[in-house]
Amino acid sequence: MNKTIVYHVHGDEKFFLQARLSILTLLHHLIKNNRFDYQIAVYTDKIEQIPKHSFIQVIETPKAILNEWAGEFDFVHRIKIKVIEDALIRFKTPTLHVDCDTRWHGLPDEDFAHLLLSDAQRPCFIMHAKESPVSKTSHASFLRFFQRNPDFLASWGLKSEAPWFMYNAGAIGLPQSGVATIRDVLKLSDTLFTKVHGKWLAEQVAFSMIAQSKSTILEMTPVLEHYWPYSRAVPGVIAPFLKGISHLSIEEQAAVCFDINWNVLALTQSSVDNASWLKKAYVRFKKSIAKRRLDMRVFLSK
Repeated sequence: MNKTIVYHVHGDEKFFLQARLSILTLLHHLIKNNRFDYQIAVYTDKIEQIPKHSFIQVIETPKAILNEWAGEFDFVHRIKIKVIEDALIRFKTPTLHVDCDTRWHGLPDEDFAHLLLSDAQRPCFIMHAKESPVSKTSHASFLRFFQRNPDFLASWGLKSEAPWFMYNAGAIGLPQSGVATIRDVLKLSDTLFTKVHGKWLAEQVAFSMIAQSKSTILEMTPVLEHYWPYSRAVPGVIAPFLKGISHLSIEEQAAVCFDINWNVLALTQSSVDNASWLKKAYVRFKKSIAKRRLDMRVFLSK
């Protein structure tokens, strides 16, 4: 096996539902095409919830490890960086990390071809998609920081002038030689986390800045669908669906999951309709409290 696709899943039940659907759609393509050059690696603290198949390797990550990887300030997005680092070291293959709110329409052969041919001097770096430039209306706190701190950018070897772009981190691909790169991402994320307001985006910004400054950055091919705009509605759809096919073999479940059809417009509208103004206000309040808690922890650490 010379290609590794990595997931990490923990926390709420909805993440396990999304992960199961994504893993099964990927498994369908591997089985259908007899692709033994791929392996699926799943990092989780609930190994019993992960599909069992010879293509799938489960790496148990108990709460203690997740806490360690979240770091001093319990930054949950930091875990992704540590998972990728561990996978690169453990498997010694090109590695593609994908978020749970995804499903596969094909195999990422083209993406891995780039990773396998990556130049060590300027490695290939895959991210899901280019989102937008860092600007006064999008990630303004990072724009101000970069404009006011050219010496910081120079010290990190980062792109010195705008435009700086934000890339979606739903897929992150690195070559086998990417250990040093992912460690740079971790260090930059940790540094930005303590310096910039909007620190909950530090991991995504670190990935984006390292990728566009020190690597040949490529967007993920369309074989992967990242449905984050309506991910709130999807668990309600797939929970009864997955329960209804639980009596089937894993191979049969994978084939059925690949054929699942959902109406994107209906799901998008459902994401809006199913959340009352009170519920949405409560969610915003919880997120605001979580962000202020992060700010306070960093402030008290100084």
